[in-house]
Amino acid sequence: VSWKRRSVKRDAVLEGEDAELLLLPPEELRSRADIYASQGNYREALRHRYLALLLQLDSRGVWRYDTHRTNWEHIAGLRRHENQGTLVAPLSALTRRFDRVRYGGATCDSDQWTEFDADARAFEAQIAPFERSMGGAR
Repeated sequence: VSWKRRSVKRDAVLEGEDAELLLLPPEELRSRADIYASQGNYREALRHRYLALLLQLDSRGVWRYDTHRTNWEHIAGLRRHENQGTLVAPLSALTRRFDRVRYGGATCDSDQWTEFDADARAFEAQIAPFERSMGGAR
């Protein structure tokens, strides 16, 4: 399997520790998350899975992911679109869990990873009706 890089249109050069990851397609990030999980590195698995979810929202046209905005600013953009409001609560819950592990130093074990991955998959299934409905929340 070969992966092509995402065609990312950004106004600025991507910087920071996630810059290279944000150029990958969501499918590649999900695959890497599964590999990390199989190795017992659940923190990295969760990180890659969450980034895959954010980029999935971008690729499906729900929003245009902007590296200059926080995840919470992106979520606030969803609130402004009446038909995307139902995405806010589940995405907020996933984001809180990600933030606790990534920035708060919380642990992530096998059970927590499995639950996060299942919730992310359920959320992705919810995205389909909203694809390209608003041309992307901004």
